[in-house]
Amino acid sequence: MPHTRIAKFRHRANASLLVLAFAVILITSFVSVFSIRSLEDAIDSIRHTLKVKETASHLQYQTWLMETSGMRYMIDGSADHRDAHRRNLAQMGALIAELKSLTVDNPVQTTAIAELVSLHAVVVERSAKSMALKQRAIGKDDELGPVLRLRDGEGEKIMLDLRGLITRIIEEEDRLLRERGRERDALVKQTNATLLIANGLALVAGILGFFAIRRAQRELENNLLIELKAMQAKRASEEKSHFLANMSHEIRTPMNAIFGFSALLGDRVVEPQHREWLTSIRKSADILMNLINDVLDLSKIEAGKLSLNRTPTDVVALAAETTALFRPQAVEKGLDLRFEPDTENTDAVLVDAQRLRQILMNLLGNAVKYTDHGA
Repeated sequence: MPHTRIAKFRHRANASLLVLAFAVILITSFVSVFSIRSLEDAIDSIRHTLKVKETASHLQYQTWLMETSGMRYMIDGSADHRDAHRRNLAQMGALIAELKSLTVDNPVQTTAIAELVSLHAVVVERSAKSMALKQRAIGKDDELGPVLRLRDGEGEKIMLDLRGLITRIIEEEDRLLRERGRERDALVKQTNATLLIANGLALVAGILGFFAIRRAQRELENNLLIELKAMQAKRASEEKSHFLANMSHEIRTPMNAIFGFSALLGDRVVEPQHREWLTSIRKSADILMNLINDVLDLSKIEAGKLSLNRTPTDVVALAAETTALFRPQAVEKGLDLRFEPDTENTDAVLVDAQRLRQILMNLLGNAVKYTDHGA
């Protein structure tokens, strides 16, 4: 897999890990909030039930106070007992109205409260008649009427029904309290388990996100390091090419002197052996100049500016000169180095003589170097 594809794959993997971590944290947060809200709703329901039960208990107590104060007034006719009885009746009405508003969403309690409202109206009506009867008895100084009123049993029956309704309301709230308590306990366990799982998943997501971020940081650091090394390598290559180019130009100065003095000697040397030596000097100088040009070509290659210089060239002569350079090495290894040109085709060819000479020198150099015997 190429480096770019590996980098893209790692980048996508890091992004996927980050998205996964964010999604896990988001989901666990939502589940945790939902569980906590459900638990809060259950607790609110329990509070509401306790509120209804507390109100019903207050009503039960006010009913006892109302009955007690009413009986005391019927017995002694005290104005304090009468006023207390009226306050107790009014308080009972307020508590019944509060119960009605608290249990509006409970059909069972709504039915009981409706009966309670009707029964309270009966109590208020009977109380008003009893008080009027007591007032007349006090004026006539005749207690027979109030005594008979107390003994008729109707008031006791009404109070029994009233207390029975209140007890039924309290029992219903006790049942709801037990049921909602069980729901609360179940939600507490569920919430604890949810929070535990959510925290665990959030921890895992956090670890995944941390490693994803660290991996992305390491990849960024590696990419920056690679870019830095590439810049350094490019700079070193440019400096090397610049150095080689400068050195090649510097070497041309003494080479020009060699060529000049060789030309001067060529005009003066007459002995065949000396002229052969002079020819070898010139050929070696040409080869050295070609090597210098090769160095310059290397700089051009690295700069992307290399071009071919096509000129009419005597390929046979070029090949003969190149072969002559390697004949001493072949003779030294006991090899027979032969050059057999095609004498029928000796026309000049349009080629880059320098490049062709480089190719022939490489081929002949390897041939002599790696051939142990033969030709």
